[in-house]
Amino acid sequence: MQGMVVYPTAGYLVVAIEAARRRAEQADIEICQYELREVIVGSALVLSDDTDAETTINLRPYTEGTRGSSDVWDEFRVCSWTSKRGWTEHCTGQVRVRSDPKQQSAAISSPFDTQIAYTKAQIARIQKSATHHLDMSHMYQVLSDLGAGYGPIFQDIGNCYSSPHNSFGDLHVRDTRSVMPKGFEPPLTIHPSFLHGLLHFAWPLLGQGLGRMDLDTLYMPTMIKRVTVGLNVPTKAGQFLKGYCSGSLSLPSPEPTKFDLFATEEGSTEPIITIDGLVMTPLRNPDTRREDTHKLCYKIDWHPLAEVENTVEGDIQIRRCATENLDLDYIHKDKDANTNEQTEQKGKVSVRDFGDIDFSQKQLVLLQTEATSLRYLTEDGFEGLKTALLKAQTVLWVYWADSPDAQMTVGLTRTLRSETLARIATLGLCPVDIETPEKSIQAAISALWPTDGKQPSKDLEFQAKGSELFVQRIVEDGVANSFVHNETHDMTISTQPFRQLGRRFKIQIRNPGALDSLHLVNDNPLPLGKDQIELRVKVSGLNFKDIVVSMGQLAQSYLGIEYSGIVSNIGSNVKNFKIGQRVMAMPEGCFSTYARCSATSAAEIPANMSFEVAASVPVVFCTACYSLFGLGQLQAGERVLIHAGAGGVGQAAIMLAQTIGADIFVTVGSLHKKQFLMSQYDIPESRIFYSRDASFARSIRRATGDFGVDVIVNSLAGDLFARDLGVSRAPFEHNVNFSSVDLTKVGKFKPQLMKRLLGDVGRLLSERSVHPVRPLSVYRISEIEKAFRTLQNGKSMGKIVVVPHEGDQVKAVAPKTSPTLLRPDASYILVGGAGGLGRSIAKWMSSKGAKTIIPVSRQATIDEKVRSLIDTVAPLGVQIIVKACNVSSQGSVEACTVFYQQISLCRATFMRITEPVHVRELITAPTASAP
Repeated sequence: MQGMVVYPTAGYLVVAIEAARRRAEQADIEICQYELREVIVGSALVLSDDTDAETTINLRPYTEGTRGSSDVWDEFRVCSWTSKRGWTEHCTGQVRVRSDPKQQSAAISSPFDTQIAYTKAQIARIQKSATHHLDMSHMYQVLSDLGAGYGPIFQDIGNCYSSPHNSFGDLHVRDTRSVMPKGFEPPLTIHPSFLHGLLHFAWPLLGQGLGRMDLDTLYMPTMIKRVTVGLNVPTKAGQFLKGYCSGSLSLPSPEPTKFDLFATEEGSTEPIITIDGLVMTPLRNPDTRREDTHKLCYKIDWHPLAEVENTVEGDIQIRRCATENLDLDYIHKDKDANTNEQTEQKGKVSVRDFGDIDFSQKQLVLLQTEATSLRYLTEDGFEGLKTALLKAQTVLWVYWADSPDAQMTVGLTRTLRSETLARIATLGLCPVDIETPEKSIQAAISALWPTDGKQPSKDLEFQAKGSELFVQRIVEDGVANSFVHNETHDMTISTQPFRQLGRRFKIQIRNPGALDSLHLVNDNPLPLGKDQIELRVKVSGLNFKDIVVSMGQLAQSYLGIEYSGIVSNIGSNVKNFKIGQRVMAMPEGCFSTYARCSATSAAEIPANMSFEVAASVPVVFCTACYSLFGLGQLQAGERVLIHAGAGGVGQAAIMLAQTIGADIFVTVGSLHKKQFLMSQYDIPESRIFYSRDASFARSIRRATGDFGVDVIVNSLAGDLFARDLGVSRAPFEHNVNFSSVDLTKVGKFKPQLMKRLLGDVGRLLSERSVHPVRPLSVYRISEIEKAFRTLQNGKSMGKIVVVPHEGDQVKAVAPKTSPTLLRPDASYILVGGAGGLGRSIAKWMSSKGAKTIIPVSRQATIDEKVRSLIDTVAPLGVQIIVKACNVSSQGSVEACTVFYQQISLCRATFMRITEPVHVRELITAPTASAP
């Protein structure tokens, strides 16, 4: 994995199974099936040749409550020790062995029979939907290119079919014994490579499930809800099971994704292996080491002719060039044109029509002026020019390089050369750079028709710059190659200004657990939702949940859950906010330049409150309010224990509990925090306890006369959580509730509750019943790593917020272009759009953000193929308007222009008619603009 040898996730499961097997055999328990649950992979076990790693598994009865232990479930922990890192815990979970699940009462339908019926339905559904065949060698190659290299022993699946939500195929047993030292392999219930192979059926879905691997992000298993393994797992090389997988990929940004998998014997509906609730978590920018830029793009560059010719020193000096045998004819569009300038230098000049000259085997020089371009040629003139170009032995066509019309000359001559192999050369003159064009023309003539014994030039496109003649050469396009590299690879992180014109940033952590890998990446958002608002971020609040996510202990794809800012955009259904309004809100990710949230997760900032203070309010007060009154049902006179009282949530809970007259007990982690609470909130010293060990439980029992408390607000981790059971007023059997609070889930699934919580908090602040938590520590966006570390060490009080300032320098990746290339608020005219190429272009435009496409053709017929196009893009919110228009007729174009303008006026959002997209070469192209 990314160049490292990583112990597979299935290996932890097999270790737990084998430990459970030995324990069951010692207890003389009959085994029919193994079951694991709540498996968490917290840290990868990386193996290396230069460091020995000692691994251990700890198996003990699972603790249930404060006193008893389970008779069925064992808790397992897989750890390792190395001299460099010391002890590391890699995987935890619970495991048990089961007896025969078929031994159920015959009077009722057993769970086993229900499982069989469910599996049968699942197999039928998956096989019906997964119709795209996937090349396994291609899949494993894509994974290898991304950094997940599976050797032959671990490439276990084959004959795989997939869809965006399902996959199935063959799960093969590999000959693992052949690669073991001396061919020895201990007997196992299931081999890790075989079990790990079942997880591979998630890869086709992560690759979007369409028979190809559209995958640019690596995923790692981080959590499994439940695993069952039967005893009849095949173990001989060549045997196989049928593997099945279901799940849904979160697009467009990679997020933790859940899958359900199972394996059966072929033709059977009885699952031998099941894996429910497998969570695959994306690795964020796993490798930012810049690879060498590939030489994929090239461009044409002009080089001096003298530098590219293979010239050698001659033996004879040429003193005179004979030109008597060269025919000179001057051809002009206007035969009556003034020829005095030519006659002064050359004598008599004859101006003749194309049709008057026999060009066979002639050397022809065409002099083109601004008045004599292809744009103004008559039909007869074009026919004469065509005859001259095709019959002449060699042609030199001289044109003014700065004239747009003259570029038609280059296009025409290139076409003739490629189709007829005619020897037609061009010479572009730049009036700014050249004073005497005669010298440049003579140099080109000498290159084409040398009289000194040299071979004629193979170059047929010249350009005069100053006194030199230039020819074209293909060279590497470094700018384009860098662009392609930056768009398709993780880039080197560099220090850049946070404020960049037209660029949106958001924060990510490259290596979870390493705060020094916090950096900013490009933010390319989807269109704003109808019920959303977007804010230009002024201040972001930092919460301990952000620390947990950055440490890789919580599968979440974003950092930042509260902020304050100015409304920059609103959805079509939003009525209670307006652009420019000051707002505090709770989004999914806000360490960024812009952030979005549901309108129900936002509230207006009071007039006398700063952005810094506003960003410290939503999470702590809404969490405390919902915990105490929504879930805890705290009443006046009841006792409440508030852990981490000096923290943000702790202070908010103290103030809210004081408003109703509750009896408050708190815990703190230091003497300084204790003194702070005594001075700021008048908490008696006898009600403040030390939270770094379990002594607070006994102290609170004594302080309450062994009566305990009614409500506990707990933000502590580890074994101290269990001690709260001994502090509560009633034993567990006396109606004690355990509840968790995650405001991001409240905002997502209970938006009206979130709106009410914000409203209640705003009212309390306005009435000055409570005040913002203290102290408020402000960090610049350039100090974000320092802010994270300050909160992580647990020594801070109050609230930490992060503020971007002008001139702040941050670690960020190079900019990328937005995948949405086209504007959704513009209408695009597609000339010739009803044809095959036009329909393909319309589909591509739809995938790149266009929402209104107007194919124009002479007939505007909506046939079966056009109807299919309309139906295909309709789910993307794209409107296809087919319009008849003859683009070679000025009247037809003008009529269409009026139609386009009417479309713009009728749209709720004013739309801009873009310049037309041409599907085929046309004589006249329409131009249209909004009125």
